[in-house]
Amino acid sequence: MRFLTRKLYNARTRGRLFVLLSLVLISFCVFQLANDDVSLELPRGLTENGFLVGADDETSKSKLATAEACFTYFQSLSHQRSSWNLEGFGDKRSFLFSKRRVIQSVRSLRLYGHCFVTNQELIDGVRYEDIESRLFPTFTRELPIFTRWDGTVRNEFPLLNKHYEIQPEGSSISHKQKIPFWRQVKNSMNNRGIVISLGESGVTEVKRLLNTLRLLGNKLPIQLVHKGDVSAEAMRSIVDVGRRLSTQNTNTAAHEFDTPQDVWFVDAKRCIESKDHVLFKRFSNKWIASLFNSFEEMILMDSDAVPFINPETLFDSDEYREAGALFFKDRLIDEHIKTSDLNFYRKLLPSDEECRAFGIPPSTEKTMNNDFIKSGYKHLMESGVVVIKRSNHLPGLLISTAMQLWKVTNKVVYGDKEFFWLGQSISGNENYQFNKNAAGALGTLKRKENKATNYTCSTQLAHFDENLRLLWINGGLMNCKKPSWFFDLRKQKSLRLKFESAAELETYFIAPVQVDGAILPTRSKRSFFQKIIGQNAGFKKCPKMGCDGSFWCAFVDLKNQKGKTITFTSSEIKEIDQVIRAWNSELK
Repeated sequence: MRFLTRKLYNARTRGRLFVLLSLVLISFCVFQLANDDVSLELPRGLTENGFLVGADDETSKSKLATAEACFTYFQSLSHQRSSWNLEGFGDKRSFLFSKRRVIQSVRSLRLYGHCFVTNQELIDGVRYEDIESRLFPTFTRELPIFTRWDGTVRNEFPLLNKHYEIQPEGSSISHKQKIPFWRQVKNSMNNRGIVISLGESGVTEVKRLLNTLRLLGNKLPIQLVHKGDVSAEAMRSIVDVGRRLSTQNTNTAAHEFDTPQDVWFVDAKRCIESKDHVLFKRFSNKWIASLFNSFEEMILMDSDAVPFINPETLFDSDEYREAGALFFKDRLIDEHIKTSDLNFYRKLLPSDEECRAFGIPPSTEKTMNNDFIKSGYKHLMESGVVVIKRSNHLPGLLISTAMQLWKVTNKVVYGDKEFFWLGQSISGNENYQFNKNAAGALGTLKRKENKATNYTCSTQLAHFDENLRLLWINGGLMNCKKPSWFFDLRKQKSLRLKFESAAELETYFIAPVQVDGAILPTRSKRSFFQKIIGQNAGFKKCPKMGCDGSFWCAFVDLKNQKGKTITFTSSEIKEIDQVIRAWNSELK
């Protein structure tokens, strides 16, 4: 009896072990399937060098090969699965398989951009409208409505001459012509301008920005892009600030106060499927602004960004002239992304097969050796201002938009900022340059004598050119733009010791910033001993100062000469104060 019991026990143990091993094996296979590289089926007729046999010269071979590869790729998608589509946004399906589907979707977006937007040749037999309905199900293939401050309305891209004067005829899109929609958009872009994503909650900041642009003598037209969710009253108040007669005085020759602004409202509501409006919230709205303005060369600005130079001069920077896209670096902080997420992003880059078959440029050390891809630093770019020639970078912007909307890609990074450069690199376009200096902190300089450290604390993120000229800041020009005084006073004992009431803290928060310099720290690399003794370096978040955790302190070690301390001259302070006063001026 005892022998029989032991035998039965051993059989049960083996059964459990078999079930456990089976589950492990199944999990491994599922993981591999979800994360393995997605192979590309090469079109027939292509040699291993990517050229069609039978063409006369290298150029003809390349064009024929690309056309054949493009036709065959999208035809094969339909043959494999007639209902193929872009990976859904907000999809309820298994998260394990979503990475694999996103890799496939990104490849299709990349090849669409390369084949049908960058390439100007029409390819016989390609059903462009069908492909676009599958790859861009969120968009209706309609253009927005453009309304100028003077009541002029255009249902197509307004054409502007070199003096930014509107021409009688616009640039429309034809659905009758069998031409890819986004290629028509690209070919219709014209001139330069400032683009701002506008929502009802951002109206006050936009008006403050307009006051600043008037001071700086901006003559670029401004397009405020919305989804039909901004009231007529709000738009009238914006026009009033942008166009009213001067009520302020300035004595500085450095600025050209007071220049009325050429304000346009761009209603993109009809560009988006009604069921998909819900997808575009907060950061996502910037992609609507990026795609549905009329400018070929765009300065995309956050509503709380504040320029200290005439924005048009950004087009004259060496970086923009060289690459057609100028991006700005974020704070150098030591926050990393997980290795698994980093590996996933790498898989989104062009594959060797695509580069051979379609002639897509491979990723170089520019992408592979940047701080994000190589070292896993989470914050590379700050997107409060983006300067870009859209006609050369549209495919990347389309990929960026999708990456913002997929949870599997957007959950890793903060907001929209990293997708600007990632979208370009993933599209196979590395024609972009970053500003030389990483972001710094703007404020009142202080010194810790016993630790030989210069520092300043503020909510503003400041950007300087290679000559240390202040270009722009992000975060507005109050001490704190967030109405968090009640919350902060309850949470932070240090604030209760300094301020007697929430009203007193509010007065401090909404007061204009005071500025005499800036700190541009290096990345914080403190030793264990330095951390023990409290040695500060680089950027440090300072929640005890309030503003719902938006204060950052920046430190420069004077002994090791790490980082830069910028002390403004009296004339520089005067010019900066002019901008601060203009931004903080009373609004009606």
